[in-house]
This record gives sequence, C-alpha cells and structure tokens, in this order.
Amino acid sequence: MKIELKVKELKEICKLIPREPEEVLKLIRNNLPRAIGEYLSGLIPLEPEQLLGRKPYERQQSEGNHGHGYYRRRFSLKGIGEVLVRVALHRQSKFRTRVLPRSKRYEKELQEDICLLYLTGVSTGSLSLISAKLLRRKVSAGEVRRMSKELVEGGERFRNRDLSQERIKYLLNDGVHFKMGGSWF
Repeated sequence: MKIELKVKELKEICKLIPREPEEVLKLIRNNLPRAIGEYLSGLIPLEPEQLLGRKPYERQQSEGNHGHGYYRRRFSLKGIGEVLVRVALHRQSKFRTRVLPRSKRYEKELQEDICLLYLTGVSTGSLSLISAKLLRRKVSAGEVRRMSKELVEGGERFRNRDLSQERIKYLLNDGVHFKMGGSWF
C-alpha cells in the first residue's frame, strides 16, 4: 500500500493537532476503513498469480481462464468497520479469494462480539440500533438472530442431553418460595 501525502497537507495536519486533537483522531478513524480496503484489494490480485502461475491479465494458448475485471464487496472488520474491497473475477471461475471468507459479510470475531452482547441480554432490536455506533456497521435484527442461532442450538443440545448414563451424586434444585400469608386468599 502506498500512501502519498503532500507537504502542505502534512503542515495542515500538524497545525491541527495542538488546536483540536479530536479532529486528528476523527480523520484517522474516517480514513482507516478506506486504507484497509485498498490494502485488501491489493492482496487479492496476488492470489490468482500463485494459483494460475501467471500475471493477472496474461493469456495462455491452452487455457481460457484469465482475468475478467472485478466486483466490489463490503466486508466488516472488528475495530475498523465496513471496508470496500475489489475482488478479482476470472472467466472460468476457478479462482475464489481466501483473503475474505466466502459468503460472509463480517469477520468471525465481530460475530462473536455480537453473540456475546446478545447473550448478556441485549435484544436483537437494540443491537440493531447500537451496532452502527459501536461496530461501525449496522447489523439488522435478523442478522443477529442468524448469528446467535448456533449458540441457541448448542444451548438446546446441552439442555436436552441424555443424563441416563451419567453418574449423578448430587441433584441441586434452586428455586424461590414465597410464603403468602394474610387475608389475600
């Protein structure tokens, strides 16, 4: 990744730091997803070179699987937010990038964090509302349900597991009993 910065721009940023340090952090925060997207977009064209053994638009007589442009894909990263990545296309579709997980819109760590918030009692609707601010990507209530489906299924398997073959020494029951007195009944 190549970053170009003019001397005049650098002077302006340096003048801004003592006056408004929050503005510099805001500038960094706003430019980081774009820079990461460009970095990932630069990595993806290197993969088919290794797979096919030639440069991106180099053609060979025997094989018609050559570069055919790209498509844009949005992907969310923990702590960075949503990035826009250019993914290479190939005529015979033998190439699938491994830089980004297939058919996923966010990384696994982000999914785990959303599931953790869901487990702590934050509703799917509330998660949808706060996700844009906290995760820098709006997550719909339906996406939260799909993410937490694996957790719910695992919990149900644990709750309904067969205990007939287990040796149980003690059985603890927990509950609350309120003695109702007076003339209420």
